[in-house]
Amino acid sequence: MSNHGTFLRISTAMLLSGGILFTLSAGLPYVEEVPQFNRLKSHVTIRKIDRPTLADLDFAAYDRNPVLIDPSPSKKGKRHAPLTGEELTFGGMLVSPKQSLSETPLTDDEKQQPLAWKPLMKKLWNVVKDDHLSSAGDRIAAKKWSDDAAYQPYQEVTTAYLHDIDGVSEFWVKVECAPWSALFKNVTDEDGDGVREVYGKLAVSMPIDSLKKAVQWIRSGYCE
Repeated sequence: MSNHGTFLRISTAMLLSGGILFTLSAGLPYVEEVPQFNRLKSHVTIRKIDRPTLADLDFAAYDRNPVLIDPSPSKKGKRHAPLTGEELTFGGMLVSPKQSLSETPLTDDEKQQPLAWKPLMKKLWNVVKDDHLSSAGDRIAAKKWSDDAAYQPYQEVTTAYLHDIDGVSEFWVKVECAPWSALFKNVTDEDGDGVREVYGKLAVSMPIDSLKKAVQWIRSGYCE
């Protein structure tokens, strides 16, 4: 192995079986190597990462992965009118929703360290034994818009960012909307990948000791 970074290839079968193949190259946090990659149609991802940290490996594996796109449900919900801006708080769980990452207070450095939500929540439980963060994400995914019979979530938290303000750390998140639902016509698709997204501060009241422990582990362990 050389010191030029880590190369991560993830196919549908490999992600489901837990298999990951490594060689080397560069990218931060990753560069997609599949020509004309389309997250809604492609069957494989090949990604380069610059630093083989847990955070960057998880993000390269989960971000825009076609395996994680749910198919359109056989029955659609009862509501057809597009959601308004006020409703994009998803029951108050998202504070100050924004339709662009540039509209958030995140600094350039903070934007360059995205965290894949699902693997982060699994690892954090082993560190802090506190489910406030994961429960907040679950409440966003549980919002069904008068379609309680649907097993697919209409929206999910996919990415988290740490933001420091006045000595306190906040969790800002990206919520991705189901591409098969017309409820999100008023939401922008900033990165043009076919999936609309909303950003906002996660409304979570986490015990200060747990918050400090989580942030310390994320910065000194997960991202290093």
